[in-house]
Amino acid sequence: RPQNDGPGFNYGEISGLNRGTHGWSEHAGHHPCADPGAANRYFQRCGMLLGVVHALRGSDCHKENIIASGEYPVLIDVETLLRRELREDISGGGEIPESPETGGGHDFFRRFWTSVSNTGLLPFWQAEGGEAYEISGFGDPEGSDAVGLGAGTQDGAFLAGDYWQPTLSANTPKLNGRPLGLSDHVEPFLEGFRQVYNLIMAEKTAVCAEDGPLAPFGNVEQRYIFRPSRVYGALLNRLHDPRYLRDGRDFSIELEVLSRALLSSSEKSPFWPLLRAEQESLGRLDTPVFYCHSDSDGIMAEEHGATDPGTYANVSGIFYEPACETVRKNILSFDMEDLAFQERLIRASVALGKARADAASGGAAPAGLRHGQEMMDGDDMVAEAARIGERLFELRLKAPGNQSVWIGVQRLPHADRYTLQPLGHGMYDGSLGIALFFAALSKMPGRAKYRDTALAAAEPLLKDAGTAEKRIMLANRAGIGGGSGVGSMLYALVWLHRFLGEPKLLECASRLSSLITLKRIEQDRQLDVMGGAAGALTGLLALHTVTGDREALDRARDCGMRLVAAQTPRKEGGAAWKTPEGKPLTGFSHGAAGIALALLRLHGATGDEHYLKAAREGIAHERAVYDADCGNWPDFRQEAGPDGKTACGYSWCHGAPGIGLARLAGVQLDGDQETGAEIRNALNTTLRVGLSEPDHLCCGNLGRLEFLHAADLAWEVPVARRQVRAMTSQMVARARANGAYSLGWADNDFSPGLFQGLAGIGYQLLRFARPGQLPSLAAFELPVTSRRGV
Repeated sequence: RPQNDGPGFNYGEISGLNRGTHGWSEHAGHHPCADPGAANRYFQRCGMLLGVVHALRGSDCHKENIIASGEYPVLIDVETLLRRELREDISGGGEIPESPETGGGHDFFRRFWTSVSNTGLLPFWQAEGGEAYEISGFGDPEGSDAVGLGAGTQDGAFLAGDYWQPTLSANTPKLNGRPLGLSDHVEPFLEGFRQVYNLIMAEKTAVCAEDGPLAPFGNVEQRYIFRPSRVYGALLNRLHDPRYLRDGRDFSIELEVLSRALLSSSEKSPFWPLLRAEQESLGRLDTPVFYCHSDSDGIMAEEHGATDPGTYANVSGIFYEPACETVRKNILSFDMEDLAFQERLIRASVALGKARADAASGGAAPAGLRHGQEMMDGDDMVAEAARIGERLFELRLKAPGNQSVWIGVQRLPHADRYTLQPLGHGMYDGSLGIALFFAALSKMPGRAKYRDTALAAAEPLLKDAGTAEKRIMLANRAGIGGGSGVGSMLYALVWLHRFLGEPKLLECASRLSSLITLKRIEQDRQLDVMGGAAGALTGLLALHTVTGDREALDRARDCGMRLVAAQTPRKEGGAAWKTPEGKPLTGFSHGAAGIALALLRLHGATGDEHYLKAAREGIAHERAVYDADCGNWPDFRQEAGPDGKTACGYSWCHGAPGIGLARLAGVQLDGDQETGAEIRNALNTTLRVGLSEPDHLCCGNLGRLEFLHAADLAWEVPVARRQVRAMTSQMVARARANGAYSLGWADNDFSPGLFQGLAGIGYQLLRFARPGQLPSLAAFELPVTSRRGV
């Protein structure tokens, strides 16, 4: 604990008795705070405790390990202090030990996974087994409920789910019988964190001296959690099943499930002795137990074949370094820049603990400039995009080998909750989307320096795609879709190559294209542009367009046939594609408009009438459900109202702007008078929508403005051109006045991505500033080039 240094550091003590083989601890009861002052001091001490746990590399400090005892938060389980890092070269990116520190493969991930975010004390939503749950030590009582996972979509809509409020845990502070939440006490919490951080930072040399406060941690024996206890518990439950108790062979085969993660590498892993110890322990129907010493880089595991099951032997070389050395380096890294970084993570974590997805996509207020507001010209837009670029450049986390990655808000699949983590590779919300923005910015006069930043953002993917084993793991994690899957990676790499002329980008795309196998295509149930075969098809077509790669075209055909086979006739008319939840949606991102556009493009590349027929049927279904009263298409993610009608969307992902953009992109491939009428209807509806929130490309203002801009480029629509300039000017002026763009979170720094973040705002500003010079990424525009290659 911090040494007492005035009232701010009066922390209280819990006495303990060491009895060698066991010990006793003073009881810490769950008691309320006496008054509001005590409540503020409680949260200040919570911040102080976070500072200590962070300094000592603690983790897993969930709500069952914290007791709110009056104005004192008491940590009752400290076995997960002195957290160690597994060696990257033996982790293999697999499932052992199911830790975020395993499988990342990049040094820049360590800054996040060794931050306050990984202590377990700050709110952090997780999803598993049909539930989203939040079990942090300091999470708000109303934020720690479980969420039954319903049908979700990538762009942020939550379709169905059950919520229930749990019994308040002992970690919940109370005042006058009412629970208190961290979200209402952020400032005293941060004050306490700063006190401890600044104290350690000022004295870090003395703290880390051989005779300093860290000395007692020099040779500590601790239990090491190799895999989550829930994994062992689930397996033990299965092993008790009579099916596996009748024959030892069946029992042994069931134990082999633990070896699955080790089979992804052709190299012999030092984890094998640990696996053997696990299997021997579980074979006795015991929970495996491992130990570590803080001055060792190994794990103590049960010795194979020992007559005494309690005999342990050291398996060396499992960790980068001894835990005491890791803690020492962590403390020596404390500085003012890192303090600011940790504070930003704290604020973002607290905000995300309460945040839910919001499917709203804007109202229908008239657009126009406020009196006296200046209209931006192209140079103004480029300057604002460059300002965004500078901020994103500052926010990057760097690693050796010219690699950069960003930390951002990520939506939990199929839930309306969000979490904070390093971005993946995809175009929608990952590093490749940011790379595309920097690549476009580098093409502006005087901005060539951003070329290297774009390449650095793509470099982590190039590293992850370096071997066949890594590529397979990448595909298994990401899927095949065009949002964050392999399809998105192909599409982004092709355009990055077009912008930057770097051969290795196209070479990487060619290697990755083989991951879209017939088996993965046939197993696809998403089907749509964002997550399924339509997105994979688009990425493969982009690669084929610039390289003439026949295998890529053949795999695109396979995607097309999957979409043809999955289409089902609808009683309303036409035919559509059902989501995994059984709903045939309209729209670009997850609906018929985006899928039909992909099929039209495939027909254009192959001449196969099957694809044209399926595309026309999909468009016919959207026409059949069109709501003439609102000049829009129903968003069937929502339930119908009392009048039997379903609400319409007004965004790129769902509604008139995205459907209009899809029709506009496909009209040259297969258009008729009815298609033209649909585009005009979508245009009129979109023109009626004024500035709203959020600002981003997917669900916000820029998705609507992109459709207006594309319509003006194709058809010369002066009113659309004026509205793009006027609303862009309004949006930027509002962001300057508020200190941030409207992205769903107060802190823009954690929304760096393309479709829901700063990179997308920057890219669209460049596209509006220089009409015709940049592709429409929202329309998944294909490059126009000869098939002789580039």
